Amino acid sequence: MEIPNQSQIREACRQAADIAKNSGTREALSVLIGEAFYRIFRNLKDCQNKIKFLALGAPGQPQKPTELEAAGFELELSPQVEKNYKQRVHQIQALEKTLPLFISEIKKYFASEDITAYLNGYPRFGSVVSSQLGRLGQPEGSDGETGDGDILGEARDILTAEEIKKLFSSS
Repeated sequence: MEIPNQSQIREACRQAADIAKNSGTREALSVLIGEAFYRIFRNLKDCQNKIKFLALGAPGQPQKPTELEAAGFELELSPQVEKNYKQRVHQIQALEKTLPLFISEIKKYFASEDITAYLNGYPRFGSVVSSQLGRLGQPEGSDGETGDGDILGEARDILTAEEIKKLFSSS
């Protein structure tokens, strides 16, 4: 999984601003937030969930990997599982640093009102058919997600929109 750096994020925002001029703000935010930002957000959630799975056998233990490490919590793991665990922890830390950078850049290019209106429309995430920004933050070998219109997918997207709204309002 490639984690974009600040210049890649800035370039994605510039491209989205160009899309806004040609196709409208909603289309631009669909590509920028609904695809590129969502991939980073989703990768973070996936990594966090994989780490939680390893910590399930310890009631009362903190669930965030950084808290697990800070508490001196050690898991007895096979060498390969331990290696994978440590890789996920590093990925989580990198992704946790990337999200605020991405939000900051998006806010430089788009008005808060436009971002809020986009998210209040409860868009489908990861489902824009032709991304004009490429595969920023998408895991290698992944084709992305499709908007299949299923009820559970729509419910997931509503919950995701609420989480992303909180991220944008707290930054």
